[in-house]
Amino acid sequence: MDDTSFSEDDEIAFSPDSRRVAYVAQKVGKEMVIVDGAEGNLYDDINNLQFTRDGRHYAYTARRGAKYVVVVNGVESKEYDSFLKDSRLRKEHKLNLDGERSLALLK
Repeated sequence: MDDTSFSEDDEIAFSPDSRRVAYVAQKVGKEMVIVDGAEGNLYDDINNLQFTRDGRHYAYTARRGAKYVVVVNGVESKEYDSFLKDSRLRKEHKLNLDGERSLALLK
């Protein structure tokens, strides 16, 4: 049997047209995003999973060790020391995608 399981947070995202699905799963003690059945890279923690309004792109924030990245369509940004805390900024403003741009407020 496969050693992949859903994450405890059960984070899942459907594209606005419901044609695509992405979710966070666990494998060997790490988390990964699976988009349309394709597994992504392994991370220690994944958050803010979402699709763009047109459903063509997806993005999320991830932590590997003590460094954080923004992942857009499976491509990692450069590494950062941290992201702003939820208490300082509402979740919907952390990562706002319109199909062409990504935004994450970093510290």
